Order: sequence, then C-alpha cells, then structure tokens
Amino acid sequence: MRDARLHRLSPESPPQPQLCFGRKQVTTLRHASTGDRSGTVDYAYRIVDAPRWTTRADIRAAFPFMVDMLKSELRAQDGTVLSNGRWNLATDAGTQAVADMSNKGFFPCPAEGGERDSPCH
Repeated sequence: MRDARLHRLSPESPPQPQLCFGRKQVTTLRHASTGDRSGTVDYAYRIVDAPRWTTRADIRAAFPFMVDMLKSELRAQDGTVLSNGRWNLATDAGTQAVADMSNKGFFPCPAEGGERDSPCH
C-alpha cells in the first residue's frame, strides 16, 4: 500500500492529491433489498494497517480527525445494485471513502479488489 495518490472524483475533475492512512476492515454488514435490483448496505468498519507516520505526535496534533478514526469503529451506508446475480456497490469505493472523510484529503485506502489502478495498492 502506498500512502499517497492522485484521484479524480469524476472523469471531468482535475486529479486531487490524497493521503491513505490505512484500509477499511468491515466488522459488521447488513444488506436490505429496496427493490428487485436495488438495495442498501449498512456496515461498520475499523481502519487497520495504518502507516507508521500516523503515530507521529506532530501528525496526530495536526489531524485529530484521523486519530479519532483510527481508534473508533465507524459506520457507513451505500447503495447496491443486482448485476449478473451478484450485489455490487452502486458507487465507486474511492468516492465513498472521500465522502466518509468529508473530503479532507485523507481517507482509508480502497478495499481489496476495488480500484485496481489505484497506486495505494
């Protein structure tokens, strides 16, 4: 995993620098169908595999939201769509990660199997 990447929130947007500070590890998951081919997934997760720099006192003082995220179980929700007999997330996992962070430029890296072209893998 690399600690930084350039990411476009949409194909039209310019690349924005973002720092990875760990990976999401899902701890609980609940899926509910909202129609024949759509649903929602509610999940809880922790940030794991944080890079060593996240333990530095100056970094922790500058980014207290990151400290809180690293020590807490977090919750999120996303839409799902049924495709080829499998439920898939309706949005880009990288976009969701940025939304989780209120676009502060730091985020948990994409899940394994997601965003294959991401330099964070």
